[in-house]
Amino acid sequence: FTRAILYQIGDDRPALSQWVHEAKPADYAEFAPDVFDFSDRGDPVANGILMFAAQGLQKIAERLISLGAPKLALVGGLREMYLAGFSNFREMFAHPQSDALDGAIMAARAAAGLPMAPPS
Repeated sequence: FTRAILYQIGDDRPALSQWVHEAKPADYAEFAPDVFDFSDRGDPVANGILMFAAQGLQKIAERLISLGAPKLALVGGLREMYLAGFSNFREMFAHPQSDALDGAIMAARAAAGLPMAPPS
């Protein structure tokens, strides 16, 4: 996993340093499918990254549930990969009824005191 990522970024200190300095969250996110792919092959670095991510996700989910959230929905391109790989917290998540944009619109309407019309 590490060699594959360094091959994409640049396998020397100046290139790596420049990439890390300039990288945005989306740049890191581009490697997410690779993490899952290499984890499936038993790569220990990829496995460690996924376990760290799963622990963080589980802590967030448990906290939201403890605060009274009746259901949680995990959305986005990695949803299925996370749920397939981490069955220990799959039951915390409901199937999303709409996408993240609909959720943002509903939250904005609620904040503005407007009715949260169901997505059409």
